[in-house]
Amino acid sequence: MKNIVYLFLFAVTFSRCSQAPVIDVADVRFKDSIILADGNKLLGNICFGVDQDEFYDQKTLFLEQQHDSIYGYYIHDIIPAYTREHRLYAVTFVCSIYRDYKPEEWPFRDFCLKKFGKEKPHEINHWNVGDRNISVIREMRKRGFHYALRCLHENSIIDPATEEVHFTIDQNEKFNYYCLYIESDSMKTRDRRQEQEYYDTFRREDEQRKKALEIHTGESKKMTCRNCKSDHQKRTTFHILMD
Repeated sequence: MKNIVYLFLFAVTFSRCSQAPVIDVADVRFKDSIILADGNKLLGNICFGVDQDEFYDQKTLFLEQQHDSIYGYYIHDIIPAYTREHRLYAVTFVCSIYRDYKPEEWPFRDFCLKKFGKEKPHEINHWNVGDRNISVIREMRKRGFHYALRCLHENSIIDPATEEVHFTIDQNEKFNYYCLYIESDSMKTRDRRQEQEYYDTFRREDEQRKKALEIHTGESKKMTCRNCKSDHQKRTTFHILMD
C-alpha cells in the first residue's frame, strides 16, 4: 500500500514539473542585455518620462534618423500618451495599412523578434522586456498629420489657368492600420493608481459635501419650523388680547 502511495506522489510531482514553463536562458540574457543598453529609451532616441516639448523634438529627430520608416515600414504617424503629470509613458507608431498585407502577415513582427527576442508565452505579437510592454496591433484611424501632408503633396493638382491647388484625398477617411505600441509598465501602473486615488478622493469629498448640505438643509428646516411655531404663538396671543 505504501509503495502505491509513493508511486502516486511521484507521478503527481513529475506531472507538475513537466507542466512548468520552460525558461529560455539565452533569451532571458538577451533581454537583460537590451534593458542595460537601452535604459529608459522607448525606441531609438525617444525616451520615457519626457514632456510634450521634449517629445516633439525627439520625434522630429527620430523621423529624420529613421528616414520616416521602421524596418522598411513607412511611419504614418507617431502618437504619444502622457501621464497625469504630463510625462510620456507610451507611444503608438502608426505604420502600414492592413489591406496591403495578407491576413497572416504582421508587419513589425520580424523587427520585434530581432530587436526584443522571443514573444511572451502563448501571446503572439506581444513582448515584455524589462519595464517595456511591446505589441503589434491593428487599429482604425484617420491619416496622421505627417502622412496627410505627404498625401496632399503627392495627390495635389495645380490648375494651370488659375494656379489654384486642388486636393484629391478624403482627409476624414479611416484605414485599418498596423501599429507598433510600446509602453512603460511601471509608469502606466503608477498613473492608473494616481488616477484611482484622485477619483477616490473626489468621491469622498463629494460625499462629505452632500452630508454637509443635508445637515445644513435639516438645520434650516428646523429653524424655519421653530420660527413658524413662534410666529403662530405670537398671532394666537394677539388674537386672545384683542378678544
